[in-house]
Amino acid sequence: QAADCDGDGDSNGTDPDPTDPCVFTAGSTADTSNAIWQAADCDGDGDSNGTDPDPADPCVFTAGSTADTSNPIWQAADCDG
Repeated sequence: QAADCDGDGDSNGTDPDPTDPCVFTAGSTADTSNAIWQAADCDGDGDSNGTDPDPADPCVFTAGSTADTSNPIWQAADCDG
């Protein structure tokens, strides 16, 4: 099995950024069972992917938590519609 250093399910040889679990080959799906990917916060909302109800949407985060308003990804989102 090929190495996947960032835990996104895309092997280092095909991964556009083999050190970033939030960047993987277009058309592939993240390995959501991998602990590295689960610990990352791909949408920048302050919730790790493993607990985030939608890890690709910075406007959706775990009930009771607060958005990470200092994160540029969240700042660029239009969360109020």
